[in-house]
Amino acid sequence: IELKPDDADAYCRRGIAHFFMKRYDKVIQDLSKAIKLKPNDAAAYYNRGLVYYDLKQYDNAIQDYSKAINLESDADTYRKRGEAYIDLKQYAKAILDYSKIIELEPARAETYLNRAWAYLCLEQYDNAFQDYTLAKKLKPDCVEEGYRHSVDYNSLKQYVREIKNYSKAIALKPNDAEAYSCRAQVYGLYLNQYDKAIQDYSKAIKLKPDDAVAYDNRAWMYKFLDQYDKAIQDFSKAIELKPDYAMAYYNRGNTYSDLKQHEKAIRDYSKAIELTPDDAKAYYNRGNTYSDLKQYDKAIQDFSKSIELKPDDAGAYCDRGAVYSYLKQYDKAIQDYSKSIELGPDYAVTYSNRGLAYYILKQYDKSIQDYTKAIELKPDDVNAYFNRGVAHSKLKQYDKAIQDYSKAIELKPDDADAYFNRGNAYSNLKQYDKAIQEYSKAIELKPDFAGAYYNRGWVYSALEQHDKAIQEYTKAIELKPDFAVAYYNRGNASSDLTQYDKAVQDFSKTIELKPDFVDAYLSIMEICIITAKPEQFKQWLQKLDAAIPETKLSKDDLIIKLYLICINRCVLNELRTDIENRLDVLFKQNVELNWSFELTDEWLDNPKNGLTPEQVKYILGLTDKIKASQKNLK
Repeated sequence: IELKPDDADAYCRRGIAHFFMKRYDKVIQDLSKAIKLKPNDAAAYYNRGLVYYDLKQYDNAIQDYSKAINLESDADTYRKRGEAYIDLKQYAKAILDYSKIIELEPARAETYLNRAWAYLCLEQYDNAFQDYTLAKKLKPDCVEEGYRHSVDYNSLKQYVREIKNYSKAIALKPNDAEAYSCRAQVYGLYLNQYDKAIQDYSKAIKLKPDDAVAYDNRAWMYKFLDQYDKAIQDFSKAIELKPDYAMAYYNRGNTYSDLKQHEKAIRDYSKAIELTPDDAKAYYNRGNTYSDLKQYDKAIQDFSKSIELKPDDAGAYCDRGAVYSYLKQYDKAIQDYSKSIELGPDYAVTYSNRGLAYYILKQYDKSIQDYTKAIELKPDDVNAYFNRGVAHSKLKQYDKAIQDYSKAIELKPDDADAYFNRGNAYSNLKQYDKAIQEYSKAIELKPDFAGAYYNRGWVYSALEQHDKAIQEYTKAIELKPDFAVAYYNRGNASSDLTQYDKAVQDFSKTIELKPDFVDAYLSIMEICIITAKPEQFKQWLQKLDAAIPETKLSKDDLIIKLYLICINRCVLNELRTDIENRLDVLFKQNVELNWSFELTDEWLDNPKNGLTPEQVKYILGLTDKIKASQKNLK
């Protein structure tokens, strides 16, 4: 675009990229620019319509779809416009669009189902039956596949008969509140026509103002339409009319829970339990609310009571398992997840939860098995792919991890963590160029991702591009000022560039942030030897001893510490036999070291190191002895 400002296609493509990242304002800007530059581009209108639709600006979406259709008649555009008309309850217009699609693509069962729904909403039942019949003929299992407006075809005729019968009863007896309530129930619970159900319940309430059940049922319809305030008003009215109405308390509690008003929800669940002490679902939902409030002991009590009352409730076991996981009681969590799976083997989330518990217990093979089962049950489960990738990484199965992260990215292209982890896998495979690409994408998606800058810096260090590494570590520190290991590795990069003063500053900052960071002390001590500062060496040795006594050092850290002391004594021409003896003891224990000796090697190779030939020979011999022990160990 910078090079060619009148390139409409470039604006359109950039707009689509913004769309996948949910930057809707920028999408509309780019597509509008594309349309201005190329007014006859049907695709640009169509794509902008998609954005307006996602923003629930249905009128704007319809305008753009209509413009796209005028430019280029296309079944998909009619389909999207039909959906927008449905959302606006303009069913007759939706029927016209679905009819046009059928004219263009007569063999798609989904279109007949959607048009049947529109006919149903207009109470044109014969037309609805006809379309359902055609859909089933084209694809017998189409209704079961869960299309947007699916209704059980086998039950539809029964429901329509019931509506006709109740309508006749109302015509004969217009003041029959019960008939209105019954018809409302069919509209609401079976045909999902909530507005019509509300109209009928309102008529029933007008005829019978003291009908608590009608208020409770109308509240449900409001809740289905996400009109929570009206739902709460109706549940409250039902309770006012019938103070011992346990179900109304329970339903109002559920609504408060949906609104995250947890304390109010708990009060209502508790009242429902007081009125009906054997109601397992009230205990269950109160348990979930306690869990949301992190009152885990109370949550466990409620889940346990729910299980006592309803021993075959897989959900209660699963959710109690989740609470045990929050409490880090993973063995108990696994027991509950396993029982839940025994009772309900088709719940993907339970396998995922158990997989996470196994992962935390470092039982990675079992974790992978559970995530695999979760994916089998729910093939679009992004988290299951991501978490299985993490488990594969723990087993150093990096190729498999990459496959899982790639699938997670396919399902969720804006997941910065998935790119980050795929970068880690490439890094472990030493495919550093690919790792850098992944970290860069993670940063593009999440510009404040300190970990991605840090890891990209680590890769540059591995490639010995130390200047770039320092830039990355600096950015990570800027984003996360207490990032101790970033200071440490920036210090290593500065040391590799022989910028020892800067290195010591960073190692010192590392110790300030994390006083038990042993490697930072040892790195400073090594620099003190290289730069011939024995007094500073002793000071840092004393600081290390004060912060971390030798009894608390790991064996590998202790070896390096004693090695550095030996070198320092050599430089000072002091006795070192006692230290050498202690090193010999540790060598015999087959300790694997995480130490490169690069600084020492460079120092010894430098003709200006100020050492005598005998000192160089001694230090080389000691270094070679340690390196040989490591080679033999490997």
